[in-house]
Amino acid sequence: TWSVSYSTMELASGQTTPAFYVTTVNRQIGNIAPGQACLVENNPVTLDGDTAYEWRATSTSGAITDSDRNAVRMSDRVRSTLRTYRLAGVRIFNHKELQELYFTYGDKALLYNYANNTWYQYTNFPAARMVNVEGSVFFLTPSGALRSLAPEYRNDDGAEIDAYAETGSMSFQKEWMEKCVACFYVSLKPESGALVTITAQTNRRSDYEEKVVASSLSTFSRVNFAHWSF
Repeated sequence: TWSVSYSTMELASGQTTPAFYVTTVNRQIGNIAPGQACLVENNPVTLDGDTAYEWRATSTSGAITDSDRNAVRMSDRVRSTLRTYRLAGVRIFNHKELQELYFTYGDKALLYNYANNTWYQYTNFPAARMVNVEGSVFFLTPSGALRSLAPEYRNDDGAEIDAYAETGSMSFQKEWMEKCVACFYVSLKPESGALVTITAQTNRRSDYEEKVVASSLSTFSRVNFAHWSF
């Protein structure tokens, strides 16, 4: 990784001329995906080896130059997943409106939400190119189809979206103790048709109770007024 800075220099003739100085920032870490370095909230993001790096400023005071940046691993939590991507062929896209950073490869996309510091992955997501048009995101598939990521579309090109989320195991800082959880709380943003099925699993059983949690908005799109009384 190199840094280029502008300055001036004086020639032997005494004339002052513009000069561009190239200095080394890091001799071991750079960028393996050509043209995919991306600026995210003023910090460059690059791919090298099997890791995504964020180049953070080493100081918050005074004038910060690119030579004052350290490469910080930002993908440690998803390293095993990112290893399944060939990083030289990954494309990076920054969805600024939703604070989501896309790493697309083949028919998968690994997303980093830098607003709440979370990672998640999309499958069946053949995004060969992505573009932001006045806040709306579109992508081209390898077959040449143009698809929209607008939130008003509640399906995956006509197919139902299968979304799955799983947390890690939680020991509550007492790994040696058995736990008895009487209840747990779920927060769900009200949306049209918002519904999740939740469960909690342990290593002591093979069958688990499931609970459906819904928080839908009332709309007039599916109202049968024959069932209403005024």
